[in-house]
Formats: sequence, structure tokens, C-alpha cells
Amino acid sequence: MFSGSNYVWHLAGWNEAGMHCSMAKFVVDAEQCAMAYRMAEGVRWDDFDQAIAAVSDVGPGGHYLGHPHTLENFQRAFFMPEMFDNNSIEQWEAEGAHEITARALGHVRALLADYEEPKLDPARDEALRDYIARREREIPAADALNQTY
Repeated sequence: MFSGSNYVWHLAGWNEAGMHCSMAKFVVDAEQCAMAYRMAEGVRWDDFDQAIAAVSDVGPGGHYLGHPHTLENFQRAFFMPEMFDNNSIEQWEAEGAHEITARALGHVRALLADYEEPKLDPARDEALRDYIARREREIPAADALNQTY
């Protein structure tokens, strides 16, 4: 991201040059993309005056963790991942030592369980199905294409 990348190819779920796609890897990759996006946004300066005011409010020897400015802005200042575990190894082990793949698969299963098929206009659905059927008749089978040359 820092080198100017604005398009990441073959990331979301792709393995083995696209020969295999993993839904768990897709979820993890999507979170990595979200982290990169947050990083690419850079430092926010829209609340600079309030942040400077907090310095004089806290004063020497104080801390900012309980200051209203910190409490109001903490969530947007950092990227808080859902899949990655930032706990200590001891806490991770105490909570069952669930590896990223297991957490991602659990998330995928929850997404699939909650999925609702979007409504599609019946006329548009029929037109699309007709188009697919026509193209399947028009495009030669892959085996026929491979035998020509």
C-alpha cells in the first residue's frame, strides 16, 4: 500500500494460481484488504484542534486513556480485526487455541447460514436464463475446442 498499490490481483481466496479457492482464505484475505485500506487512508487530521486541547486537559504526568477525546476516537483510530487474534499466546491458548483457519471457517458457516437470496425480477431472471441457455448452445464444448489445434 505504501508503494502506491491500488489494485491487488489474485488475493481473495485464491490458491495455486487460481486452481483452488478457499472460502476461509477469502475471509482472511478480505480482512487483510480492509487493514490495508485503513492503513492507506493515513492519519486523520479532522479533529486536530480537539486532540491538541486534550494535551492541556491531561497535563504533565496524566494519561489520555480516560479522556473524552480518546474515548470518542479510539475505534476509528485503529483497525480492530475480527478474524485475527491480538491476544497473548497464553490468553489464546486459554480460550481454546483456535487457529485462524478454524475461526474463518466458523465465520464462513455463519455467513452461509444467514444468507438470503436477493430478490430478482422474474422477467429479468427468465431473460438471463434464456441468455445462458443460448450461449451454452452457441459455445462449443471445451473438448471440441482442444481438438481443433
